[in-house]
Amino acid sequence: MTRQSSKIAEDYISVYTNSLKDVLEHGSQFSIPFNQRPWAWTNERLLALWSDIKETRDSFYEKTDVENSIVWEPRLHANVIDPHFFGALVFVEVDDKDQTKKLEVVDGQQRLTSLTMVAAVIKELRLELLDSATTPPQKKRALTALNLISDWTQKDDNPIILADEQYRALYEALIIESSNQGDREALIKALPESEKDTKEHLHLIKSFNYIRDLILNDCKGMSWDTKDSFLKSILETISNRFIVIVSYIMKESFSYKVFATLNAKGQKLTPTDNIKSELFNLSKPQFHPSISIEWRKLKANCLRGDIGDFLRKRHVAQYGNCTAKELYEVILQNELKGKNVNDVLKEWVNDAVLLKDIYNGTNPAVDKSVAAQIEALKTLGISLSEIMILRAAKIFLPKDKASFAKVVGLTLSFAFRKITICGDKTSELDKAFSAAAKSLTADANSIKNVVNIYSGLSNDNDFKKEFANHTQKNTKLQYYIFFEIEKYLSGASGAGLQPYPHSVSQHIEHILPQKLSAGKNRGSEWLWAKKDAELHKSLINRLGNLLILEADINKVVSNHPFQSKQSGRYVPGKPKKPCYSDSKLKLAAELSNPAKIPDWNESSIIKRQAELADLALKIWPLR
Repeated sequence: MTRQSSKIAEDYISVYTNSLKDVLEHGSQFSIPFNQRPWAWTNERLLALWSDIKETRDSFYEKTDVENSIVWEPRLHANVIDPHFFGALVFVEVDDKDQTKKLEVVDGQQRLTSLTMVAAVIKELRLELLDSATTPPQKKRALTALNLISDWTQKDDNPIILADEQYRALYEALIIESSNQGDREALIKALPESEKDTKEHLHLIKSFNYIRDLILNDCKGMSWDTKDSFLKSILETISNRFIVIVSYIMKESFSYKVFATLNAKGQKLTPTDNIKSELFNLSKPQFHPSISIEWRKLKANCLRGDIGDFLRKRHVAQYGNCTAKELYEVILQNELKGKNVNDVLKEWVNDAVLLKDIYNGTNPAVDKSVAAQIEALKTLGISLSEIMILRAAKIFLPKDKASFAKVVGLTLSFAFRKITICGDKTSELDKAFSAAAKSLTADANSIKNVVNIYSGLSNDNDFKKEFANHTQKNTKLQYYIFFEIEKYLSGASGAGLQPYPHSVSQHIEHILPQKLSAGKNRGSEWLWAKKDAELHKSLINRLGNLLILEADINKVVSNHPFQSKQSGRYVPGKPKKPCYSDSKLKLAAELSNPAKIPDWNESSIIKRQAELADLALKIWPLR
């Protein structure tokens, strides 16, 4: 088989073999294009890189003792040893307004970024050596080495890597502008919150600190000469013994196809990464900067910063079922192909802002009572409810606030019944919300369809039965449940209650205490529970054993006997202290009557919980 050069291929791709030194001294700035994912390497990948560097170094250099110092000297016949293959780097040359020669990174961003992290740490250590040099030869060696490593992070005052705008300022604070860890921390502290507090920002910081700790740990305790030799051997290894295949893409439009193909056959991109790439692939280059800006807006406004989660829920709300696994294909086929992607992206941003404002309580069309229900959904941890909230908001707000409030209330009741109390799988909730969203239209009467779907999946008898037997260990959920019960018993005003979640002024009280007294004079207290530890454990978090109580009263009643909690008589002959009868809350007042409830035991708990279950049907209805 003969090698032939294809003229067609040459019009699109040229390929070379280079050392990393040749690549970095190319004179270009490596720009991370809009469609690339942010920094994503794990600590395991960074550890593997550092291990590869040291193992390759040890193949070409041997540790020897020279004039009582450990140094690394080139091995004899090192040229016959195979170098380390660092993979393929793929670039596309782009024109830039500032006349800086730029190569956009199609493939290799993570590897190049990781190498600049290593270089930044070596530069920091080189500066320390320069400061601590005690002889002219040491100072000369340190200065020469410092100039060499500086070229790995920046050229002519320009960063070697021009990071994506989303985390450029943070990257440059970590890698380019700082000379030691104190500088880094100060520079990062001075950055606006939006440029350092996202998940991606924090991950970049943690990754840099991890690789820095690895290198510093290997240099720990070294003398000046040993550390100098160590750093020199590391840099020479990376520069000359790391070999790469470099591919240059001749047309920017073709680079997006290359990017998609490489990632399809290599390390898998997330569905969100693929969607982002398609936005650029399906649009003209002149629109790429605006798409990048809108994408950052989308991320900034998605709840929890999770674009994939938002797009999936939005699709379910608008179009129907969509699993996380099939997100990319579904979005591509149903929302992007044949559409103006700029308009689609702007609509995504608008919907993300709408949902975020509702969940942050900043949407003026959402009144306080509905905002409280949204807070309750957050407390319950049922994020799937965002499907229905978004659907109802897009249909009814801002004009029909009553219909929006009705859907929110129904969704809260359904989610509470189905997940919190009955413990059903969230996949069932996903299907239910998909069907309910599809049935909801601009006609307010369509809310009846939602009621039918919800009630068909959560009938009153099952809910009442599960509530009557429910055990809840989560304090926030306990508080939510009894807040709603107290609010119902007290009327719409909820007088005397603090807003959920669990507050400092009101606590959850366990009538049968969680911890029983072991004091010498209190051995007879809660004797039935002390005799049966398993029974005690099974009852303490039953709903029938709980109530909300003011913090000052809760502190006094503590783990005393039930009769003392009723009467306030904790020590014979001593004055009365705060007890249930002093509470302003309805459930505590009901428990304070010894004629109605003379004792507290397993039967009392079961009976009270059955009564609470009757109330629950009225508080969380589906009608």
